[in-house]
Amino acid sequence: MGGHFEHADGTEHFSVGTTSYAWVHHNASTRAATLRSLESTGAFNKVRMALFPKWFLYNHEEPQSGLYPFAGGPPSNWDFRAFNLSYWRRLEGLIGDLGRQGMVADLILYHPYDGVPLAASRGHWGFDCLGGDDPSRYAVANDDHFLRYAVARLASFSNVWWSMANEWDLIACKAQGLRPTAAPLSDQITAARRPSEADLLCYSQSYEDLRTTLGNDTVQLLDHWRRHGKREGRLLCSKMGPAFGPPTALSSPIWDHLFRTLRTEDPYRRETSVHNWDGPTSVMYDHSAQWVDHISLQGNDPRVRERLTPRLVGGLYGRKPIIWDEVGYEGNLPHPWGGLTGRQMVDRFWHGLSLGVHVGHGETLLQADRTDDEQVLWWSKGGEMRGESPARIRWFRQYVAATPSLNLGRMRPWRDRGAFGCECSSLVSIGILMLVHVRSSSPCTLWLPGASAYRAYGIDYWNMHRTPLSLSGCATGPTVVGPAALEAQNLSATVPYVVELRLAPGGCDIKAKG
Repeated sequence: MGGHFEHADGTEHFSVGTTSYAWVHHNASTRAATLRSLESTGAFNKVRMALFPKWFLYNHEEPQSGLYPFAGGPPSNWDFRAFNLSYWRRLEGLIGDLGRQGMVADLILYHPYDGVPLAASRGHWGFDCLGGDDPSRYAVANDDHFLRYAVARLASFSNVWWSMANEWDLIACKAQGLRPTAAPLSDQITAARRPSEADLLCYSQSYEDLRTTLGNDTVQLLDHWRRHGKREGRLLCSKMGPAFGPPTALSSPIWDHLFRTLRTEDPYRRETSVHNWDGPTSVMYDHSAQWVDHISLQGNDPRVRERLTPRLVGGLYGRKPIIWDEVGYEGNLPHPWGGLTGRQMVDRFWHGLSLGVHVGHGETLLQADRTDDEQVLWWSKGGEMRGESPARIRWFRQYVAATPSLNLGRMRPWRDRGAFGCECSSLVSIGILMLVHVRSSSPCTLWLPGASAYRAYGIDYWNMHRTPLSLSGCATGPTVVGPAALEAQNLSATVPYVVELRLAPGGCDIKAKG
């Protein structure tokens, strides 16, 4: 469904995921601990996991399970045309275990963590480059064989989703013919200099709309749009300055071929996506392609979290559900992406919700007196979650489930016309509910949609409380929400914070339901 997930019976699926890339490749006790941890926390309904093992930070070791997807032996003596049946049987068992917990297995088919990401050469095992090291002569026969086999074995599981790749743009051997969006557009109009015009370019439906709205001072831009057509014009939006995120690939023939193979072979058309890197040379896959069902994003960069949201992405790629599958990890690694506090991790879920975006969790907590490769980090090896965020993410998930009006298919952002005087984002279901995520200490002035009786609640997501505020009344104009209102109820006013407003349009004589 456009903008949100639905089950076959029409009920909404609200994704609350986590990442444990290589848990299926570790020993039996670690795998069992992973399943117990997922079940006991009760926070998540999806886990991102890789079919190939991982040779990367804190994980430079052969799979402790002793099993590999292909016949042969480590590190590079493989027959890519023959499969290790024991590995695939065990994987099927683990996917079944997840299904019995109501958990989606989001299966990552390829990843660059084979020892040499960004290098056009085979890594430790060579699983990322089944068709050879040279991008110019890359052959897809082995990849096709692998995809057909994976689909034949796994697609019948109703809890399987496909992720074609994690950080697809780091797998250099598959970059044959990859062409990012052209650069000249960023010289003509940049997000930093003319944000309103940049937005209009992305959201406009026609060349005529742009000419009428922007006037003659952007003739070069409009001519480019006219020459290249609406589709390329929209893709070029993503090159307009850093606030608009990485450029989009106008051409990616190897990956397009692999997607076609996957879609052709899968009789069930399981949910499918692809995931990008979040770095200086990253490139977005063209998510408007028919074989991409939802948009899986890395949102470590706050500019990406603010800009690559349903409103902008809908203009770029069409109205598809968005998951910030990677927003950083709760942990203590000496890397920005692995050093979030528990509060920061939890806040990303509420921030995403206020923008109509699903969010994913991860954990990278180091333990004392262990070498790097001895560390059992949830993000990589699974095991036991030890962070402060899972319990609070469970409360978040329970809040969403208990609030039927929080249906992303019926709600829409209200930020641009709904608030000023503060940094915030808000999602509204007209006449029912508004959820506001505030990221500054100054009071927010909210314009409620229409004349509405309302009742306000403070969401203390760290202490897991929802408390009525003294801001209930009738709004015929602006309504101020600020830290003082939360402090008056002895709630934490730590920025960021969340306010919920229950609405009842039609005048002040109608009471808003709690």
